[in-house]
Amino acid sequence: HGFGTLDGEHWLGLESTRRVTGQGPGPYALRVLLEDWAGRQAYAHYDRFALEPESDSYRLRLGRYRGSAGDSLAWHDGRPFSTLDRDHDAYSGSCAHYHKGGWWYNACAHCNLNGVWY
Repeated sequence: HGFGTLDGEHWLGLESTRRVTGQGPGPYALRVLLEDWAGRQAYAHYDRFALEPESDSYRLRLGRYRGSAGDSLAWHDGRPFSTLDRDHDAYSGSCAHYHKGGWWYNACAHCNLNGVWY
C-alpha cells in the first residue's frame, strides 16, 4: 500500500504503481530526483517506465535514460522485484537480505533507493 509522506520521500507501492503504468495512454516516464547530504542534486529520467503484474513479480521495464545521476538503474531493467521472502535476483544469496530492502535486483545492486543509507 506504500509508505512515507506524500510531501517528501514516498513509496507508492508496487501494485499501485503497476496500476498507474498499466493504464492508457502510455508510455509513462520515470524521473528520480536525488539529493545528497551536502544538498547536491542529480536526476535520472527514463522515457518509458512500467511494472509487469504481480504474477510476473512486478518485473521492471525501462526506456532510454537521460540525466545527471548516472544510468545505474538500467542494469536492473527486466528484473523481477525481490524481497526478503521472495528472492528473484541473479545472486546466489539474497540481495534483499544483503541490502536490507526490496528492489529489482540483478546480481545485487548498482542502485537501490529502498536500501539503508548511512
